Amino acid sequence: VVALSDQYESEFSNRQNQVADFDNQLAQLKIQVEASKNELAVQYSALASEKRRLDGLLNSGDVSTYNQNVPAFNEQVKQYNASVKEADKLINSYNTIVEKRNS
Repeated sequence: VVALSDQYESEFSNRQNQVADFDNQLAQLKIQVEASKNELAVQYSALASEKRRLDGLLNSGDVSTYNQNVPAFNEQVKQYNASVKEADKLINSYNTIVEKRNS
């Protein structure tokens, strides 16, 4: 009975340590996810502003200037999409750890 109690206590302590480790990982990932979320908001705002400017150029008939600026805008969109993918990876990692922690 004593051996069984000791084994149970050891397993319980191991689980507590594992949960604490998961909690630390989650705390770090949460910081990264929030920073990524903030950066994405800044990038999105800049893209929206640039799109309005480009639309204004197109609507005013300044097609030449519009065409000159489109490649830079497309590069910004490409960078934004890459940032979204990185944020998704962080979120997926976070969710995986939550599942492990709660199992």
